[in-house]
Amino acid sequence: MMRTFLLNIFMTRSLRSGIVITLALAWLVWALGGAPNAPLLPIVQPDTRTESVGGGTWLSSIPVSEAKATPDMHPVNAILGSHPLEQKMLMAYQAAYEGHAIEAMALLDEILSLEPAFRPALTLRGQLAAEWAKTSGSSLSPSQALIDEASVRLAAQRLRHQRAQEVPDNLVLLAPNIQTVLAADIQEARLYVLKRNGEQFNLAKDYYLSTGTAGAHKHIEGDQRTPVGIYSLKSRLKSSELPALAGHGAWPLNFPNHWDKSQKRLGSGIWLHGTLPGQYDGLPHSTNGCLALSNEDLDELAPLLSHPSTILLIAEHLQWVNPQVLAQQRNQLLKRLSGDPIIYRGSEDASIYLYPAEQDVLLIRSNEGTDQVKEHFWSADGSTRLALDH
Repeated sequence: MMRTFLLNIFMTRSLRSGIVITLALAWLVWALGGAPNAPLLPIVQPDTRTESVGGGTWLSSIPVSEAKATPDMHPVNAILGSHPLEQKMLMAYQAAYEGHAIEAMALLDEILSLEPAFRPALTLRGQLAAEWAKTSGSSLSPSQALIDEASVRLAAQRLRHQRAQEVPDNLVLLAPNIQTVLAADIQEARLYVLKRNGEQFNLAKDYYLSTGTAGAHKHIEGDQRTPVGIYSLKSRLKSSELPALAGHGAWPLNFPNHWDKSQKRLGSGIWLHGTLPGQYDGLPHSTNGCLALSNEDLDELAPLLSHPSTILLIAEHLQWVNPQVLAQQRNQLLKRLSGDPIIYRGSEDASIYLYPAEQDVLLIRSNEGTDQVKEHFWSADGSTRLALDH
């Protein structure tokens, strides 16, 4: 009898406690603005493009066409050609766009457990948490830096499969000993690795890249711009010669090259280097003019960077074309060059590049990968005819 009575009292108290807890949770969800997986970001129509970052638009200032670049972006559908951390970051952006806060924050927590200094993950995690909790009672606007970084990462994902079938139009004709070309796109914050496949070059991999704070086209010392042109990489600097910001290593570029000097472009100390310890990578435009990769990506690329025949093409924005289109352009250019045998004699060891950011200027390099490289700069109208040895 007593046991039954106590059991009835216990059950009644439990039931009451359960009701109280349920009501408290319901009030908490209402106070926070809805269920945890309710959309945190405003619903944006597929064609909507807005520049506003305040007043509740949050990350919607990135075009939805970029956010939706890859359907069903889930772990089982690996994003080819990018680093695993970047894959997870793209998935977190996708989840945030779709309003799945818990899923996005779980992905970000996974990233941060692997790399606590991955800055975009830290930033997005904090802003998602603040948005969910509505600490200020209104939508929280992201920093422009976060929007810019999300844009370039999502754009790279959207274009990757297309570019696997294309090649930069600067690579007119490459000598047989050139096996790898590194192509940096300053606008896209991307370093593309192209490898020889018979007569063609195909995109093998790409990396997130930080460049100059002031953008492209370096002209003078200290202008914080990244040079545009075609460069060789010098020997890797010794660890004792490196400042902390270079991370795991640095390869100086031969800037200013002969063309830069002819155009009176000045400067020094332009490197391809790693990232400051304790920081995974930088913002898209955050260096003093150098090109910076994460230390992990730099370590992976190190063997290619130390190969004497590796070329680094830097453009403000690369123009990608179908290999068949490039072949037609090559034939036309070779016909034009044949009328100037002093500059080009059809040598098999010569490479021909369409020089970036110059109007119809070709660079012809002979004996590439050796210590006796010959460079000829040429344009069909006769305005440019420079023959240089180094």
